Amino acid sequence: MKSGIHNDVWLKAAVIGSVWGASEIVIGSFLHNLRIPFSGNLLTAIGIIIMIAGHRLWPERGLFWRAGLICAAMKTLSPSPVIFGPKLTIFMQSVSMQIGVLLGGNTHLKGSIIGESQE
Repeated sequence: MKSGIHNDVWLKAAVIGSVWGASEIVIGSFLHNLRIPFSGNLLTAIGIIIMIAGHRLWPERGLFWRAGLICAAMKTLSPSPVIFGPKLTIFMQSVSMQIGVLLGGNTHLKGSIIGESQE
């Protein structure tokens, strides 16, 4: 049985979101325990890199917000006591990237700049 196109987008988003979520949990916990300042900025940069790389591989509509939703859901498993703020930030970052690509186009620098500047 062949899966539909809608399911394929969710599978691709699951790959991107789980890689992003794993980096948020592992690297974020490490940086938090070391009390590194501005660690959120580093995690944001890593998230943007993962989203753009995934979008270059699979330029699908709606991929960003789905990946962000999966990453935010994975953040629930984080050992950190504060998870609501980062979960909301992760999801809003993915939504702003999706809006930027929708407004600026898939291949234009303008769309990427709009999405990246909304964190």
